[in-house]
Amino acid sequence: MKLTTKFTLWYFGIMLFVLLIGGYIVYYEIQNKISRVEVVRHQRLNDLIAEQVRAGGDYTNHPTRKRATVTPIPADSVPKGIFTYYTRGIDWNPEFQMNEYRLLVTSFYLIKGQWYRITTYSFIPPSIN
Repeated sequence: MKLTTKFTLWYFGIMLFVLLIGGYIVYYEIQNKISRVEVVRHQRLNDLIAEQVRAGGDYTNHPTRKRATVTPIPADSVPKGIFTYYTRGIDWNPEFQMNEYRLLVTSFYLIKGQWYRITTYSFIPPSIN
């Protein structure tokens, strides 16, 4: 084998390895950003629903609130030091009749002396997660 052929093969192998590692890192960084944006969107939606509950309004009038639940809970059921958390997992999406990743964001609010648990969720297509 000529020296230029060996050099070309080594160069090709190293570049392939670097490109694969770079693509892997970029893919998971984009996936992480999308998840964080979705969590922030749900936190804002939970804040908006809490304000509507605080004002005594009906939060179910808007179509984006069809996946929201507001539950009064006792004060001893509120986690200490945690006011918002999220979970991700695979669940059945009835709209598309298939399993998809479900992002569930739960927030706790003290409204007029009563604690409320506000939960919203959305489905994330598997192609981005």
